[in-house]
Amino acid sequence: MTQQNYYELLAKKIEKQKAIYSTSVLQNQQQLFNEIATNQFRSQFQEDQQIQQFVEESKAKNRMIEEVLDKIRSENPDLDVILSKCLEW
Repeated sequence: MTQQNYYELLAKKIEKQKAIYSTSVLQNQQQLFNEIATNQFRSQFQEDQQIQQFVEESKAKNRMIEEVLDKIRSENPDLDVILSKCLEW
């Protein structure tokens, strides 16, 4: 398998995962909207401090992911081409 074929295969896998993720997000949103519409929505957080903690944890995870991705991108410049096609990079 050539490197170009590998990149194309990787791009297809990324596109597939992106579609699966989008479907999952839409299904989750639909469920939440239905709960709101039927007045059954209950927040998973009881206090503002819990919300702030969740936001900070999410930011830390995203920073770690960005660092790993930056390292991968620096080692493989062709990845930018794949990501720009698949993820609107």
